[in-house]
Amino acid sequence: MQEKRKENTTKDGGSSLMSNADEQRIARRLGIRLRELRRRRHLTQAALADALGIRQSPLSLIETGHHIPSGRLLYRLAEVLGVSVDALFADPHASESAYIRVGSSEGMVLRRRPLLSLRSAHPAPDVDSPFATLLAPLDPGLYSGELTLFADRIGDLASAFLALEDACGSIKRAGIPLILPFEPTEPGIEKLVGQVRYFLGIGHAVIFDYLELLENAGLRVIFMPLPGEMASCAAYDHANGNVFLLVSDGLTVERRLFRLVFELGRVYYFTRAAGSGQAVTPAIDGELDELHAARKFAALFLMPADSVRATVRQLGVRPDGWTWELLIRIKHRFGVSLQAFAYRLLELGLIDRTLSEQFHAEVLDYYEQHGYVEPGASRRILTPNGRLGDLRLLAAQKRDMAEELDVIDALFERLNITMP
Repeated sequence: MQEKRKENTTKDGGSSLMSNADEQRIARRLGIRLRELRRRRHLTQAALADALGIRQSPLSLIETGHHIPSGRLLYRLAEVLGVSVDALFADPHASESAYIRVGSSEGMVLRRRPLLSLRSAHPAPDVDSPFATLLAPLDPGLYSGELTLFADRIGDLASAFLALEDACGSIKRAGIPLILPFEPTEPGIEKLVGQVRYFLGIGHAVIFDYLELLENAGLRVIFMPLPGEMASCAAYDHANGNVFLLVSDGLTVERRLFRLVFELGRVYYFTRAAGSGQAVTPAIDGELDELHAARKFAALFLMPADSVRATVRQLGVRPDGWTWELLIRIKHRFGVSLQAFAYRLLELGLIDRTLSEQFHAEVLDYYEQHGYVEPGASRRILTPNGRLGDLRLLAAQKRDMAEELDVIDALFERLNITMP
């Protein structure tokens, strides 16, 4: 028996939700693609509907895959969005907002589109080009299939974040430069850290709430459950000169803070070639790979040498005078783990090596017994997803965002993202 199809005509001449499986797939593909194209043009649903001369509710039905517009409206949609009619039906997976690169900055892409060249610091936005590059996580335990699925989810999340920024009229570009040329050596990274802290206006100061500092600089920070053993990852939004920094919400406060700055360091490592306008140079003496460069960036950023030395000097602590209790008290000032602080003291020659090795063994034993909970608990309080929550609250005050917020809220619920 031939499959029946229920068809209702709407004011714009299109047909509403159909039972035919092929037509439903087309409707879903069109909806996903249309929402992506609209957001790339920084248009709200209401603004696009107004430009088309229709109500917002039919447009919402199209974007949710419940409605296929008439040929006349399709032509008008293509005209307003500046694409061909065929582009409206392109495979949405061929134009997701994020994609994976593995290895070096010219590494393998686990999507169908090529990696956007980083030779231009701020490439011109292209509706058929990805606006963000998802840096492949450095954590073990993830297979290519999981990475691809994760890229899809983060693409949706990034698109939702941008939609909220559009609705609120917020500034998309970060308040600090994210492309700074540097040599990936310890001296080079130390200079990079000094530049970044300078642009943030904090010099060598120790800040109690680095999360607020980075969010006030316009960086998009998201705390959420991450797959497998992934602790954090980052996406560089080249179209807007910004980043998405994602950190597992299952970590301790100290480790979340470290991974947040760690991922910022990875972004600078990723974009350094674009800053010079040249390809990454061959290996030089003392060059660090991505993992060690990002770790060094985080350690130097959170524990500036001058600040650590000043603290130790003021207390008059000799290299052989450190105790377990004193380490805990002082590391709280910097908001880092005891393990990271003890290692930083050793780097700066502020603790006896034998004593440092003793503390290192003790802290590893403590972590193993207590599930990586910090000794002495934590004195830092992070407000997760604060900027995201602020945008969501402001967007809710706009009537023309009501239907799109339902879609965004459903996404947040699927990804288990909570906001204050």
